[in-house]
Amino acid sequence: MSLAVVLCLESRDDASVVFSIVFLVVWGGSAVVTLNAQLLGARISFFQTVCLLGYCLFPLLLSAGFCVLWNAVLSPSLAVALRFASVAFAALWSIFAAASFLSDDEVPDGKLGLILYPAALFFLTLAWMVLMGFQQKAPPMVQPPVAVPTPTPNPSGSLPSRSLLF
Repeated sequence: MSLAVVLCLESRDDASVVFSIVFLVVWGGSAVVTLNAQLLGARISFFQTVCLLGYCLFPLLLSAGFCVLWNAVLSPSLAVALRFASVAFAALWSIFAAASFLSDDEVPDGKLGLILYPAALFFLTLAWMVLMGFQQKAPPMVQPPVAVPTPTPNPSGSLPSRSLLF
């Protein structure tokens, strides 16, 4: 929920939509990871998975906090580079943390990679949401005024002939 709140702070327009999407992704991702792990023979419950994934979201939350700071104080080009680097590092940190926790559970031999794959997709999806949520808004583009041709008066004062119109 903390990650959803931090992302809502940055998107002032649709904060409720952002919060709902993050909340849905976390709970839906937890359900998918749990179902996959149980189908592969791991002995883990839904609430254990929610706690595991929630704990492993901390690096992404930390990275989102840094993104808020960098957007406020740094130039846009430097902020983009630091945002990308910190979110990529946080996503890898989250994936490795989840791998270490899942390897401690009763996972059948040789199936840790299969169980970790949906968890990695889960963290990469949330990392992408953090990156997209902190894009700096581009200033609105102002188009130069377009010169509209003005009609030139006919020297005779009469309307142009029909052949000239078609």
